[in-house]
Amino acid sequence: RRLQTGSTVRARIVSLSPNPSDPRQSKIGLTCKQPGLGGMDWIIEEREE
Repeated sequence: RRLQTGSTVRARIVSLSPNPSDPRQSKIGLTCKQPGLGGMDWIIEEREE
């Protein structure tokens, strides 16, 4: 299973690191390691099984 630039995913936010002086440098940590999360293709495959 691989993701590419532009892939649609469903993820859960696990961490936020806002940078008030330069918002473009802020970071958002995501995880897809739970049932129902990941690439949309993966989710559709899981539902069919």
